[in-house]
Formats: sequence, C-alpha cells, structure tokens
Amino acid sequence: MAESKIFPTYIYPLLLALVLIPIGVWATPYIQDLFAPEKEVFIQLSNPQEILTSQEVGNRKHELFGQNVENSYITTIKLTNIGKTTIDDYLFSIDVDTDKIPSLFRVFYTTEPPHTFGKVEFSNVGAASKKVVIDSFIEDNQLNISVISSELLKIKVTPNTSGVKSNVEFKEVESSYTNSDLGYVAIFSALFAFMFRVLYDFIPWLTCKFNRKPDV
Repeated sequence: MAESKIFPTYIYPLLLALVLIPIGVWATPYIQDLFAPEKEVFIQLSNPQEILTSQEVGNRKHELFGQNVENSYITTIKLTNIGKTTIDDYLFSIDVDTDKIPSLFRVFYTTEPPHTFGKVEFSNVGAASKKVVIDSFIEDNQLNISVISSELLKIKVTPNTSGVKSNVEFKEVESSYTNSDLGYVAIFSALFAFMFRVLYDFIPWLTCKFNRKPDV
C-alpha cells in the first residue's frame, strides 16, 4: 500500500508556517532594534485639521485664546527618539510658509514622560517659524507639539542635527495594531500558503485529466 503524501506535502508545511510566522512577528521588533542606528528620531507630522469654522457658530466669528477668528486649524508634530542612546542638544525647525504671522498663532507642547524629559527651548525664526532645541532627548521619550492658527498654514519640519538619522512622515490618523491583529495576519498567511500549495498540485492534475485522450 502506497504511503500517503498528504501529511508531508500539505499538513507539515502548514503546521510549520503556523509556528514560524507568529515567531517572526514576535521577533521582528527585536531584530529591528538590533540593527537600529544609535541616534534616530522619528517625526510624525499631521495634515492641518479644522477645529471650528464660522459656519458652525452661525456664520459669526468665534473666540479662541482671546482672539475672534473665523476659522481655526491645528497641526500636530510628534517626535520620538527611537534610537539606542540619548541625543544631546537635538535641534530642528518648524518651518511655516508665511510672511505675516496670523491673528491667532499658538504653539503648545507636551512631553512623554513629563518628569524625565530634557529641557525644550523655542526661538522665533521669521514671521512664524520656530527653532526648537531639546537639551537631552532620552531614548523612547516623545515630544508632542500642537500648532494652532486662524489660517491654513503650510508647515514642515526640518531636522538639522548632524550625526542623527531623522525620518519625517505625514500622518492623518495614527493607526496601531494589536497582538490579535498580528495573530490574524499570521494565521491567514499560513492558510494562504497552504491553499497555494494545494492549487500548485491540483491545477496540473486537473489539466492533465481534461486533456487526456479517451481510450479507443
């Protein structure tokens, strides 16, 4: 009696995939950390979002921070030290494309964690642009900046500290993935590999069956 090839051909590869893919998902952050640069900052810059318009208050101006404005917008900037070491005197600029400061223009920031974050200094550069210096940017710490304005402004972030790798990425809505999401990805990836293996054997067999000449 011929030995069944179902287990070595289909079942064993499926079980191996189900084991290796979750391990790969779990190990990826550690592998990335192993090869990560010593000094690296990830910068997320959101697209401007409308806070409130005059239409929402009966086509009248609304008061915000003591100013009467028709519209108000917010742009958020998040900087995270994803490197392996503390960065001293990390320097970057918030470049605002305007020749005249709007009637309402405010810049706020928070730090995470609040008690161990280094000193943050802002200085004016031009009409509304800012130069920002973090005296001690500790690894895994985060700086959140909110720019609120009465006008829709074009804002960009320019890192200018030598020896530090910086990635700038626009984000509209930040998304996060849970362990359950990653688990589903792993399971469906394994099932897809299994189905591909089945089709790889089934389609040639089906082709041969239909193309076989009938016995005379």
